[in-house]
Amino acid sequence: MFPFGKYLKYLTIIFIMLALAPATVLAEGEVFDYSDAPASYGIASHEGRILDGVYPNGFVEWLGPDISSETAPPGVDADTFDDGVSWTPVQAGESFDLTFSATFLTLFACSEKVNVEAWLDLNGNGVFDTEEKILDWFDRIYSEAAISWCGVDPSLVPTIVTTPIVIPPSAVSGPTWMRVRLWYYDPNDSVGVEADADPTGNIVWGEVEDYQLNIAPASGGDATPPETSITSAPAALSNNNSPSITYTGTDDTTSTPNLLYATFLDGFDAGYSAFGSSTTINYSALADGTYTFNVKAKDEAGNEDLSPAQAAFQIDTVQPT
Repeated sequence: MFPFGKYLKYLTIIFIMLALAPATVLAEGEVFDYSDAPASYGIASHEGRILDGVYPNGFVEWLGPDISSETAPPGVDADTFDDGVSWTPVQAGESFDLTFSATFLTLFACSEKVNVEAWLDLNGNGVFDTEEKILDWFDRIYSEAAISWCGVDPSLVPTIVTTPIVIPPSAVSGPTWMRVRLWYYDPNDSVGVEADADPTGNIVWGEVEDYQLNIAPASGGDATPPETSITSAPAALSNNNSPSITYTGTDDTTSTPNLLYATFLDGFDAGYSAFGSSTTINYSALADGTYTFNVKAKDEAGNEDLSPAQAAFQIDTVQPT
């Protein structure tokens, strides 16, 4: 006699998953979920598997109540299935609550593991830097009390988790982007073996969601601009057409080594340069004529010196006759 009872649980799971699958069953193969932040942040993708329609949309766990299968990265902020993350107001120098919900299929044992990681562009440079990882839930267990992601069959089990995130006072205020990635982790599995993640690249299983949010300035934050000074410059009349100019700055909250500078040589440049950390600029083979060098500092709060330091000079390389 066939041992039907022994396999009843597994048959039940398969029947339930088939019932939950889309009306049009996708062919076996790979499916992907892509990030949708601006291109400068790089592309992140999560890879699913279509296995005879057992996994809805090809995935076994995802953020929020639903997930889409995509053939290519969508446009900026175009993924309407970014639905699993919310947050309280974000302010520099304060903490905020990051809340994410997850849905997973209960095909796996409650001892299975999951990772959730998040990055926030704190310096506004359009890149998720390594030090900007704000959440690192590594190797968490479904049945862990803090998560309680162990459901009962038959189900897709949505679960909500809230965790505090501290924002440094140096965070640049204004609009920025956040990326959240969730994936199943099992070092003994043939897939889902990624123990840690970068903000870009492909991971098997899970989902990536990108969000634009706003960082408010620190409470009672720094509104005082830095002061800029020129420490060496050409003489008012000079025969050196390749001068070097050095400069520095001071600020009430930002230390001098952390100030940034933008320069503009009137008579040579079209406008101010981008801000950078260099405190020296070298010019080469300037034409004879009159110039005014301008430099302004910017502090970590984003305040710029509104009265740039200046040095006017004239270059005359013509020998007298």
